[in-house]
Amino acid sequence: MTTVNHGGLAAYAIAPATGYHIADVLVDGVSVGAVTSYTFSNVTANHTISATFAINTYTLTASAGANGSVTPAGPRP
Repeated sequence: MTTVNHGGLAAYAIAPATGYHIADVLVDGVSVGAVTSYTFSNVTANHTISATFAINTYTLTASAGANGSVTPAGPRP
């Protein structure tokens, strides 16, 4: 919790842990997208900020040339 004087501002940095990305940021319950920072300016009421994160995923594609095989073949999420 941060205390801000009437008319003041509060700036927040949003940073995911290694291997994760920002999925969404909610300000007062409304999505502002996957932003990396947000500033409340001219504060005259209580506010909330909440961030959600998701793990990064990658696709591995396996293939083999003639005279051999890779199992399983094809893309794997």
